[in-house]
Amino acid sequence: MTKEKKSAYTLRISQANRSGIIVILYEIFFTYMDDAKEALCGKKDHDAANEALRNASQVLEHLKNVLDFKYDIAKELFPLYVFGQKEIAKVMVYADAARIDGIVDFLRPLQEAFVEVAKQDASETLMKNTEKVVAGYTYGRNDINAMSADISGSRGFLA
Repeated sequence: MTKEKKSAYTLRISQANRSGIIVILYEIFFTYMDDAKEALCGKKDHDAANEALRNASQVLEHLKNVLDFKYDIAKELFPLYVFGQKEIAKVMVYADAARIDGIVDFLRPLQEAFVEVAKQDASETLMKNTEKVVAGYTYGRNDINAMSADISGSRGFLA
């Protein structure tokens, strides 16, 4: 994953609510899976593929860890995430890029469901006291740069 993508995901996470963060985690997962497939198919770089697959597996681990088992849906999602992690391990062992497509196809409907849930979630953002980000046209007609504007003057620990 490129530094630009990491920065974009970090910015989105800082401004997201609970369901929005889950959607972003799915996007991060699929980005790592795309990176792994590109490394296996295009570059034949098994180390880069394994790193991307480990990161994707960590995203699934995080999704497992945030499940709230007082809801029945969590009991159904847990084995799906475990299955995804097992399939990722098989991709790492066999260096089989075709399995990546299967994992992505398997988990894509879950992401789509969480996107719909996020559209209905009007709760406030989880992170408080973050920088305000303003996007605008700067330095040319076609260049859009994100600019940070700290209006409050106090973003750190408040005693």
